[in-house]
Amino acid sequence: MVSVNRPASQRDTSRRGLRGGFTLLELVVVLMVIVAIVTLTWPQLLRFAREQQLRDWTSEVRTDLAGSRIKAIENGLVYQFRYEPGGRWFAVLPYDRPEAGNSAADSDLGKTRIEAARSSGPPATLKQLPEELHFRFKDGQPTEELHPDWIKLLPTSEPLGRVSWSLPILFHLDGTADTATIYVENDRGHSQLLTLRGLTGGVTMGPVIKEASP
Repeated sequence: MVSVNRPASQRDTSRRGLRGGFTLLELVVVLMVIVAIVTLTWPQLLRFAREQQLRDWTSEVRTDLAGSRIKAIENGLVYQFRYEPGGRWFAVLPYDRPEAGNSAADSDLGKTRIEAARSSGPPATLKQLPEELHFRFKDGQPTEELHPDWIKLLPTSEPLGRVSWSLPILFHLDGTADTATIYVENDRGHSQLLTLRGLTGGVTMGPVIKEASP
């Protein structure tokens, strides 16, 4: 019987080929597992991202509501918060207008305070929710257009004269405010509630909820 001994280099090459084959197979299996995991978890990841966007922007609105109270106290002026029911705009601006003879702003002191608010920084803020979000329009909710004197205070060149705004939510010099509730919603039926307590001016933010389908 003839025994044929292969050279060591050939034996090493054969072993490397086997090891390479097993490694490639393992890689394919790992990739298949990853694809399966991503396929199963992708809807949950998208939902989490949408809900997180809703949380972030509801928190932004909450911050502006709380900031309205601070502005009123610090500037000695009544401030208002407005939002666009069914839309995306929201704004904080002085409610008192000397041009209109508002009682709180009609005096020289009131006019001085408005000018001081202007000189210390933007007297008003204007923001817009992302396209996927909007403020809930409640059945029968009254809306109105902003007076041109108020629009002049807003830092924008957008044509806001035809925007239908909520009635003003007022913040007073003593820290009190109008009691109000505001819902922020996304295009997937999730919503989050903001509650403004009039006596304290405090704002609470509820959890994200999924509206039941009709």
